[in-house]
Amino acid sequence: MPVLFSTHTQPGYMDPPVLSPGQVVCGPERPDRDYRGLVTSLKTPLGRYDLAQQIERLPAEQRPELVVVRADATRRNRPVNLAGIKARRVLLVGDTHHRRAPIAGLIDYAKSEPFDLVLLDYTRQHAHFFVEAGVRNLHWLPGFAVDPPPPALARRPQKGLIFVGMLEAQHAQRRRMIEALMAAGLKPELFHAFGAQAPQLHAAATVSFNCSLNGDLNQRVIEVPAAGGCLLTDRLAPQAGLEILFEPGRDLELYDGPEELVERARALLADPARAAAIAAAGLARYREAYAPAATQAEFAALLEGRGGRAAHALSREPRAAKPALAEPERLAARLALYQAVQELHRREPALAMLLAGEADPDSAADLVDLPRLRVSVEPGLPAPAQAAIERLILPGQVTVAPAQQRRWDILAASPAWLAAAGGAAFLARACRALALSERPDGAATAMLASAGFTPWRDEPALHLSPELAATLNASDQAR
Repeated sequence: MPVLFSTHTQPGYMDPPVLSPGQVVCGPERPDRDYRGLVTSLKTPLGRYDLAQQIERLPAEQRPELVVVRADATRRNRPVNLAGIKARRVLLVGDTHHRRAPIAGLIDYAKSEPFDLVLLDYTRQHAHFFVEAGVRNLHWLPGFAVDPPPPALARRPQKGLIFVGMLEAQHAQRRRMIEALMAAGLKPELFHAFGAQAPQLHAAATVSFNCSLNGDLNQRVIEVPAAGGCLLTDRLAPQAGLEILFEPGRDLELYDGPEELVERARALLADPARAAAIAAAGLARYREAYAPAATQAEFAALLEGRGGRAAHALSREPRAAKPALAEPERLAARLALYQAVQELHRREPALAMLLAGEADPDSAADLVDLPRLRVSVEPGLPAPAQAAIERLILPGQVTVAPAQQRRWDILAASPAWLAAAGGAAFLARACRALALSERPDGAATAMLASAGFTPWRDEPALHLSPELAATLNASDQAR
């Protein structure tokens, strides 16, 4: 079956899975290239371009019967006019865990073109937003777009602790973890490698450390076990699905925060036999469930309407199994809040958030998948709202706490609640960032100004205290 795979990535970085012999890859970073009279890749315009027009450049025998579009929050690859293509059309949703309006933007794109199938691989935790927005035939297919690994190498550790990946400014938490390891004297070796070189490094290390960018199920979660490496990675929220893929303590090791990272790294380095056993178990699990043959068989089943593996069904995620679509305006407000908090979560090591007053159960449930965010509601929250939250989350993900218990990193409240709590004086001492549940009137605007709170220019759903605004501005200038 002729296949066209449209992607934003350059050759050698996150190369598409090979779904068919003679598959053609196109995108803004791909060159025009052919081999023995057959096209292998096409260069397209950056951003929006007419995919039907690009297909006209292919020989008749290479016109696709299947088109897969990989699109992410960079918006670098947004082909349009898929209605003009006589082929089955699949959207593979890339990163939705960082950048500006990443989830809302990809929901809009998914609904703007006639996709027959929509897949998530990195961010299962965001599936419910797509479902609530009315995106149909949505599935989670972990491991589908991981760089195709070479056959696992014999494990011959010549290195101790390594990290393979990017350490740019957007990887704030990852950089903190590297600094913690170095401060503890563990001296991880750092590599920026892709393609065949990365698996060789993982096979040559006692321990491969990983840290997600922002609570996402990144490629190393599968790449390291696939290479026969021992993976030490950060614990994600249950909604992300990591512990559906691999069993902690057997197939990989997890850590919460810098102290536990140092402790676990040191223990594995001191016990190479245990590290080798974890690597062997992870490799066996990968070969059983997430090697290309397994993921592509599941992809074929989804494409044919036969369903995927039961463990991957989104119906197992209560938030993605709500009985009715969300009201568009209310969903947009929830998305604006979630995306703003998600961006703050990317930047900050840990956050505590209180949803005060008549907290929206859906908003509370939205936020629990950010692993370093602690979500609380007030003791006076009505019982029906508490029950609604509990139906959508796992036990302990939302706690009950009075507003006066601490200074909150983020406070979500109505202007009326804030005025009753003490107005500008309360606001100045109670939180670092504020999310208003209603549009502020004149009195609320004056209260915010009196406390020195200003809208965050990147995420206007949050108003920042002078302290936090200065911190974020300094961080932006350092990038």
